[in-house]
Amino acid sequence: MRLSDHGLSRRRFLLSGSALVGAALVAACSQAPPPLSTTAPTTAPSTVATQATQAPAQQAPTGSEKTKLTLVGWDYEPPLVKQNLDRFMQQNPDLTVDYQPISGEYLTAVIPKFQAKTPFDVVYVRDQYLAAWVDAQYIRPVDNFSEWKGLVSDIYPLNLQQSTYKGKHWGTFYYTDFDVLHYNNKMLTDAGYDKPPVTLDELRTVCEAMKKQGIVEFPLEFDWTKGSDAMWDYWMFVFGSGGHLLDENGDPTYPDKDPVPLQILEWWVAAANDWKIVNAAANMQPTPQGVLSAYRSGKAAFKAYSRYDLEADNAPERSRIAIEGQINSRLALIPGLDQNSPHHAPGWTRLYGITAHTQSPDTAWRLAYYLGAKDKSGEYYTAKRWWLLRSLGYVYTPLAQDAEVLAHTKKFIADPPLMNKAQQLAQTRDGLQFPWWTDWYTDLQAQIQEAILKKKSPKEALTASANKARQLAKQKS
Repeated sequence: MRLSDHGLSRRRFLLSGSALVGAALVAACSQAPPPLSTTAPTTAPSTVATQATQAPAQQAPTGSEKTKLTLVGWDYEPPLVKQNLDRFMQQNPDLTVDYQPISGEYLTAVIPKFQAKTPFDVVYVRDQYLAAWVDAQYIRPVDNFSEWKGLVSDIYPLNLQQSTYKGKHWGTFYYTDFDVLHYNNKMLTDAGYDKPPVTLDELRTVCEAMKKQGIVEFPLEFDWTKGSDAMWDYWMFVFGSGGHLLDENGDPTYPDKDPVPLQILEWWVAAANDWKIVNAAANMQPTPQGVLSAYRSGKAAFKAYSRYDLEADNAPERSRIAIEGQINSRLALIPGLDQNSPHHAPGWTRLYGITAHTQSPDTAWRLAYYLGAKDKSGEYYTAKRWWLLRSLGYVYTPLAQDAEVLAHTKKFIADPPLMNKAQQLAQTRDGLQFPWWTDWYTDLQAQIQEAILKKKSPKEALTASANKARQLAKQKS
């Protein structure tokens, strides 16, 4: 899951838990970050900031024992999760929930739980793990629960697609988001520019100007780390120029069929080694917990990043580049190789799955439905609350017209229409339907690092990665 932080994206913090899915199904199977404030902001609407502790209490049936449910997930904002669960238990007095957040290596911790059938009922799921987890029979579909059909018409198409595998749907919705280019507006104007770059040539020109003027030494920050939820930047820039990495059959389109992936990697290698606008060594290291990213500390002017991270960028208590009363960190579409590039970017979905081995599937559904859909009053309560308190994206279209949702958006998004356009341009990463996906992608990351460090040519690196993809597909077919 990719979520925001004090200084790093939730995506990056979760790298430590990003073991290979394929290997993880044998030995172990975004972007949690260091927690933000554990209290709701004072500006949060009362309907969200207070309902968690003020939900009408209902009496548990006299003489009956409560059914215990266990929720397992990565360690993102446990205090806020517990507030949501307290409210759930108030609305469902016959149930109690044991929340077990996993810090550190999520996959290597959760897969043994599945394999041993350790009792737990609801689990956080990333879209890139879905195929492998379904094929391993770790989670169950939700289509047969009666309330599911009532949700479908409210779900954005991308998110419905990303929760679907083999014709079935596999969870309710934790959150969603998409990538954009963040830029420091003050640095941009100080360098003499009044709008962000649209093409990669323009991005290079602006970065070199900033470097020459002494505004910042390395204007461009990338995530060049390795892990199952890492190096999304490669997807961003390949998609931004209309390229793809895998076709519908899982065969690599690079380095020959589709020229874009090679062109992007060649640009990256030059950016790091020739133009020196990227600090390659630093960008290959995960940001330590509690340390601000280069961008948020004012040591970079551009960063390809999640949309929700703009909120923390512009929060003075969480960012050194925030300017009180202004929106200094702004979004632009991902620059492309030329003026005709489509500026697509990855979008993703995080789910609440119901474990296949739960002893209480119907009651587990009640928890998944509350957390990832509607509460007892029929409202998309939890999704709205995450947006208002932490700017985590919602999958339900009615929330886009909610007055409180709109008001919060304007606090950290300088151009809401552009944000909406970026959301419409979001697309699913290639090949998530293949159980070998993460094994392949983590190997691709290693090959990209080799190219950036000039241990291989870009074409040699991508050729090696393509061969690895074909090998994995053959082994797991």
